Amino acid sequence: MQKVKDVKIYFQNKKTYFYSLKINGMVEKNESLINKENYKSGSDSMKERIKHSIINQDYSKYISGIYNYCDRWCERCSFTSKCANFSLGNEIWDDTEDLDIQNEKFWKKMGTFFEAISELLVEMAEEQGIDLNEEMKDAKPREKKFKGHPLAEMAKDYSLSVHQWLKEFHEKYLESGEINDKELGDKVDITDAFQVLQWYSIFISAKIDRAFFMFEDMDLDDDDNDVHEYDSNGSAKIAIIAIDRSIGAFSLLLQHFKNPEEEIKGFLLKLSKVKQLTIEVFPNAMAFIRPGFDEEGS
Repeated sequence: MQKVKDVKIYFQNKKTYFYSLKINGMVEKNESLINKENYKSGSDSMKERIKHSIINQDYSKYISGIYNYCDRWCERCSFTSKCANFSLGNEIWDDTEDLDIQNEKFWKKMGTFFEAISELLVEMAEEQGIDLNEEMKDAKPREKKFKGHPLAEMAKDYSLSVHQWLKEFHEKYLESGEINDKELGDKVDITDAFQVLQWYSIFISAKIDRAFFMFEDMDLDDDDNDVHEYDSNGSAKIAIIAIDRSIGAFSLLLQHFKNPEEEIKGFLLKLSKVKQLTIEVFPNAMAFIRPGFDEEGS
C-alpha cells in the first residue's frame, strides 16, 4: 500500500504543478493536452519505463512524505537524497527539454506520464481487489466553495499581479544592468531576491488553494478527517514560509530601488495581509511538523 500512496502523491504533485502554471495563464494554449483524450501519442516503451521507475523504487531509504510540504525548489534543497519525488523526477524527467513548457517535447512527455500513472493506479487497485469504476460510479463533481473566500482571492490577486511586475522588473533592471551603481555583491543579492520572488509568485496561491481543498474535504468522510486536516495544515504552513521568504526578498529590493518603492511597499502589504489571514483561517498551521524539515536533527 505504500507504493500506491507514493504513486498517488507523485501524481498529485504533478497536477499541482499544472495548476500552478495555469493560474497565470501559462498553459492556456496547451491546456487541451492535459485531457486524457488528447495524450494518446505517448510511446508504450516510455509508459513502461515510467511505471517501472515508480514500482521499483526503494522507498525505505527516503523520508516518507517529505515532498508534500516542501517549496519544490530542489536546486536549493539539502534533502534531495532523502526524497522519493526527486529521485523519480531525475529518472523520468532526465532531459532539460522535458522541463521547458514552451517545448513540444515537454507536453508529449507530460501526456505520457499522466497516462502511465493512470494505468498504474488501475493496475495497483486491481491487485488490491478494488474496482475504480465502481468506486467512482456515484462520485459527483463538487463546487470549490473556497474560490470566493477572501484569502483565496487575495492570494490569487498577489500571484497574478506580482508575476507581471516581475517581468517588467527583470526587463528594466536585471536585463539592462541598471542596478543603481551598486557593487557586484549587491547585484548578486538582488538577482537572488528576484529569483525568490519569481519562484514563490505562483506557489503561494497554489498551496493556499490546496489547503482549502483538503479542509473542505473534512466534511465528506469522517474517517478521513485527520488526514485532511493534516494535509491542510501542512500546505498552509509551507505557504506561510513562502510568504515570509518573499517578504524578505522584497525588503532587500526596497533597500536598493527608489523608483518602484511604492509598488514594492504595496506587495509587502499584500503579503502581510495574506499571511495574517492564512494564520487566522488555519490556526494550527505553524504547529505542523513537516517530515524531515521540522524534525529534530534535521
